[in-house]
Amino acid sequence: MSNETWNDSSGAYFQDDGPDPFAAPRPKKKASRNLLGFNAMQRMILSFLLMMTVCMLGIMFLFVTGSLNIPL
Repeated sequence: MSNETWNDSSGAYFQDDGPDPFAAPRPKKKASRNLLGFNAMQRMILSFLLMMTVCMLGIMFLFVTGSLNIPL
């Protein structure tokens, strides 16, 4: 058999069926723990401030609508 026949890819009988089952598994990417670039303490403070803002707006809304009265 000559090298020309052996290296001829037009008559190749092998088809690649996908990834090699014996290949080493790829390392998975680590999930990013930074939401919007903040670390854990900054996210906690931001969520606390957001909660306080929502509570204050709710209390102001109740005062404006007259649903909450201050007993004097």
